[in-house]
Amino acid sequence: MAIPNSAAEAAEVLGVAPGADAEAVRKRYRELAMRFHPDLNPDDPQADQRMAELNRARDLLADGVPLDVRRQVETPSPSSAPPQPRQPQSPAERAETHRAFRDEMERARRTDAERAQRRRAARRRERRAAEQRAQQAAEESRRTPPETRSGEREDRRRAAGANSARSARSARRRSAAEQQRRTKPRRAPASGSVPPIDRIAAVLDARGWAEAAAALRERYRGNGGVAPASVELVLSVTLDGARFDAALVVAAPGTALAAPLLDQAMQRAVEEKIPFAFAMNERMFRQAIVRQRTRTNPTTMERFPSPEELREALAEHFADVEAGGAGPGGAGRDRGPANFGRFFR
Repeated sequence: MAIPNSAAEAAEVLGVAPGADAEAVRKRYRELAMRFHPDLNPDDPQADQRMAELNRARDLLADGVPLDVRRQVETPSPSSAPPQPRQPQSPAERAETHRAFRDEMERARRTDAERAQRRRAARRRERRAAEQRAQQAAEESRRTPPETRSGEREDRRRAAGANSARSARSARRRSAAEQQRRTKPRRAPASGSVPPIDRIAAVLDARGWAEAAAALRERYRGNGGVAPASVELVLSVTLDGARFDAALVVAAPGTALAAPLLDQAMQRAVEEKIPFAFAMNERMFRQAIVRQRTRTNPTTMERFPSPEELREALAEHFADVEAGGAGPGGAGRDRGPANFGRFFR
């Protein structure tokens, strides 16, 4: 019989009624499969054809839906199936897992040992090759005529003497340049150029700190027109009718804003019991809140806080201190409104 293509032909192949239910179809299919399966009938050349007919008939009669379609509907895809909780392992399974892990570690150890052994063997071969090359060179040297060797030694002595003379001349030149640099007097900047101190003072003037700018210029003039290594300034503001030292500034013209410069400003601010500290050069500045030990990144001098901004920051910190109480280290000295000393460490 040929492969069935309809339900009627499938019912005839399986030997069931055309309206048989799915359970009767499955039961009949199992019986015929056990009888005609190729594995059970190796000598029957028609077994494969007969089994194909049975499979097709089962697919046509099982609820009227082909088997591959049923499997797609009944079996969810791995991506849509919910994750299954991991079942705890039994003692035997745990022992097997540990054994597999130990075996893997042992294989890795042996692999590493073999690699190390190969590396050591390669280094030994390299050493032997280097020794052989050295022996060959020594043998060649022994075979070289004495007059040739003496000429080579004389050339080497002559080259070493020339190198020594050049080194001595270079050392003398460096020493003379260093001596000239040390003894060269420092001169005031040429007319037409703006010293770094004046550039810092100009920014402070523009930001509303006229007194601090004047103090900077006075320090510059008092130093013979030469920019000092650093200048300390105290910025004061008026709050609630009283004047307070709000910030200590360490200005270092022409110096990169390294962390030690801000540390110096913070240390002086702690000593003077001033809440804010600044480190600046003619281009950038950094700010620190002394009590909180917080620091900002370098910022352009055009954004240096004005007196109004510094006054607002001081008032905010007064409010924080009033709400949070005294910080560690004692109350400090009373320099203004009630509990003002609590601000300081």
